[in-house]
Amino acid sequence: MEARRREAREKRIGFRGRIVGMHEAGQSIRTIANNLGISTKPVLRWIRRSEDTDWYGNLPRGRPPRCTTPAQRRDIIQAAEADPQTNAVAIRESLHLDVSERTVRRVLHEAGVHHRTPANKEFLTDQHREGGNGFPNNMLTSPKSFGRE
Repeated sequence: MEARRREAREKRIGFRGRIVGMHEAGQSIRTIANNLGISTKPVLRWIRRSEDTDWYGNLPRGRPPRCTTPAQRRDIIQAAEADPQTNAVAIRESLHLDVSERTVRRVLHEAGVHHRTPANKEFLTDQHREGGNGFPNNMLTSPKSFGRE
């Protein structure tokens, strides 16, 4: 898998180098695009990039800026630790944050607070157990008219 990626990367870089080489040889942008079977936009992009740098690979992609401040992240963590039964939506609403609940969960996970609200299950009583099969048993013993009497 890694060998295939490396081969594709070298092929891409070689292709971009051909674009720049053809331009340095005096060919027009439209001629380069027609010879390589691509539009003029990537030809222009790689010529301009080659003038700025000698790098023909992909530029490193940066992480998008955080949408919460350090103070907001601290408040989210404190709210989760203060009330362990709360959830991300309640934290977001109580702090009046303009972020998604996914962002609140991500902040909690990054801080090591894996915050989950336990499911509140109703336990079965003896009454539930006794009446549990009542409806199916009644359907077996009663006449089946289904409203056609």
